[in-house]
Amino acid sequence: KVPILLCVLLPLGLVLSAVQYPFRLLFGGDSKRKSNDVDQSDYYTLPEVDVEKRIPLADRKYDLVLFGVTGFTGRLAASYVAKTYSSSALKWAIAGRRAERLEKIRKELADECGSANLASDIDIIVADTSNEESLHNLVSNTRVVVTSVGPFALYGTPVVKFCVAYGTNYADTTGEVDWVRQMIYRFHDDAQRTGARIVSLCGNDCIPWDLSAMLLSEKLKAKSETNVKAFEFYNDQLFQTSGGTLNTVLASLSGKRRKFGDGDPLNTLPDGTMSDRRAKNKSLGGIKYSKTSGQWHSLSFLAAANMRCVQRSNALLGYGQEVTYKEQVNEPNWFTGAVGMINGLQTGIFLIFKPYRHLAYSLGFIPRPGQGPSTAFMEKAYLRVHGFAFGEDGTEVDGYIYYSRDAGYMETARMVVESGLCMALESEKLPGEGGFFTPAAGLGHTLKDRLEKTGTEFQF
Repeated sequence: KVPILLCVLLPLGLVLSAVQYPFRLLFGGDSKRKSNDVDQSDYYTLPEVDVEKRIPLADRKYDLVLFGVTGFTGRLAASYVAKTYSSSALKWAIAGRRAERLEKIRKELADECGSANLASDIDIIVADTSNEESLHNLVSNTRVVVTSVGPFALYGTPVVKFCVAYGTNYADTTGEVDWVRQMIYRFHDDAQRTGARIVSLCGNDCIPWDLSAMLLSEKLKAKSETNVKAFEFYNDQLFQTSGGTLNTVLASLSGKRRKFGDGDPLNTLPDGTMSDRRAKNKSLGGIKYSKTSGQWHSLSFLAAANMRCVQRSNALLGYGQEVTYKEQVNEPNWFTGAVGMINGLQTGIFLIFKPYRHLAYSLGFIPRPGQGPSTAFMEKAYLRVHGFAFGEDGTEVDGYIYYSRDAGYMETARMVVESGLCMALESEKLPGEGGFFTPAAGLGHTLKDRLEKTGTEFQF
């Protein structure tokens, strides 16, 4: 793959980009793209909900509704709930755009669990984000909506605003931090008013690092340190990427970065003011040797999103005044790291240039949306995050979190479901009321305990 990249694809891509650029300027080629920066006023207007007719959370029919079960991660989430909680009193439903596909999945879940009765126990809700009237049924009679329908910048906003309007709790698998910023900016005050807890970033983006930072900060402060100065994370991992993830990356690249005049929404406090606590990304892009980890390391493609999640947790939980964040991927040697980065660059070229993208789909170089790693691969994949926190007075602590299976999808399904169940079943243990939270700030030790009981290893 490396010779193809260096000798053919990269030069052709650069030439193609140079040729296309003036035509886009002259003829507005970008205007045909789907925008993730929608600015119509009604798009962000909450639906009208009669407060008197809004069902109290305690009286709602469902504990949990899974939205997007026909997608790769959503299907894994449905399987996880069916296998883990089918014998419990959990009341749940599956939701998606097409009833026939939902019926098929319901039958598959019953077969997987060896229970014919399961098919009749799981309700179906037909909902489509392009038909907002259908979203009333999705959110009005459940304690929490768990969604994996992305890219969230294209399909996530209607679900958030309906959950906010109904005071329904919400968890998602997004890693699209700019979209999260926009949701906080648009709906923060409304969520506080209705009591809706909105918790994004509940998958592999960004729970392992967000919870690790929380636990490291607590460990450091137990040693009489008042402020965290720096976090460093070193990841050992085996993973593959799904087509849905790559599609989200592509949508993010094609969208515009929104500017907010009153400061970064990630720093918004419950009272609407801006936190003066800051976080800075110190993650490195090259192949370096780390004295802290004692290994070679390379770029972590998740570092940017994880750092922003920790930034918001710092604003809400108060780790330190000026915190730096560093995240890298451990490599056995310099050469292995370089090859991995070149392959990542090659995947980027496949995504950015449409002719290459279709060729890569055809040849199987990259997965199509809806495709992902095999079950056999996900069962042998893993993630181990070794974290360090450094105090202003020189104290150092460390700890690690370990997932014994694929964290990107199989464990993400578990993480987002357990995040939702924190709000559905253990809301009395959670801090605060309505608003926008990170997993650490909104779910905290309740989530940590649920993950530990269902398979995650914590050593802090």
